[in-house]
Amino acid sequence: MALDTCPNRARPWDDVLTRTGPAAPPRRTTMRGRSSMSLNPYQAMKLVGQWSVYGVTIALPREDVRWMLPDGLELGDQDLTHRDTHPVSLYFGHVRDAHMTFPRFFPPEMTYFEQVVGVPYVYAKRPLCGGRVRGPFFYMPRLFLTNLLATIGGILFWGFPKKLVRVLEGTNPAKTDGSYAVCPLYGGGDEILGLQWGATGSFEPAIAVPSFQRQLEIMTQPLVSRQPLSVGPLLACSDFDKLWREAEIRPLRTKTIIQEAFVPGLAPGRYSSEGIDQSPTGAFQLRAPWELSLPYCCGKGRAPGAAPNVPSIW
Repeated sequence: MALDTCPNRARPWDDVLTRTGPAAPPRRTTMRGRSSMSLNPYQAMKLVGQWSVYGVTIALPREDVRWMLPDGLELGDQDLTHRDTHPVSLYFGHVRDAHMTFPRFFPPEMTYFEQVVGVPYVYAKRPLCGGRVRGPFFYMPRLFLTNLLATIGGILFWGFPKKLVRVLEGTNPAKTDGSYAVCPLYGGGDEILGLQWGATGSFEPAIAVPSFQRQLEIMTQPLVSRQPLSVGPLLACSDFDKLWREAEIRPLRTKTIIQEAFVPGLAPGRYSSEGIDQSPTGAFQLRAPWELSLPYCCGKGRAPGAAPNVPSIW
């Protein structure tokens, strides 16, 4: 289901989400883990929601990936891909029911598309506030969203470099194959980047898939961003935690098409991926509840090898 050209007309985002969005996991009302809620009001304020995402890992030359990082950050060692390359994570996601835990009704629940370009295994070049931790972190040079409030909030509060776009997504009735196209907000023309995918297996618990453990390692790295307003010069961190005991994944066969060089070091091209059941760098669809902490000093974040936090507020 190719989407090489974006229609030259606006489509209501809510309509797109209703008619072409992926099947989302049922909304959880569980209160498990509430006993671990922090008594610190700042730590208790989090953004929570549901996530359905198509995940792709591509290996690029280290010299190219270095161009994606701002001053103050550098690539660390990793053994997920060849030593002359570095992994870049591409997440083509659908966020549902996103809202703050407090105040509960501000903002209202938001549902939108979000595409993320991320670089894992990133370290700070200099000591950071709050402690001695300097990585590994997950840095996102670009996020594309279809929700204005989520875009503004991400820039103002978290320092994420978000940009408003249109996303067109389609699936077959059985939801076993589909496409996801990120398009300019206005006008038509070629898509910025897109994904074509086909499921090669069924959903199963994420923690039960051995080859997914390396991806889980990446997904538990603290997010590092530039403050203020995603331009620096300061660095801040936040934890994007998933409720892994409820997370489920299935393997995908994918083709990723990058039409524009919208991030330094990320050249236009086509990348094919096998499923996560075949390789730790394989493609997958993940469905999970999540929570995003408010920013904190990176130096006191998760130390290497520390167990991921368990989301506590639902």
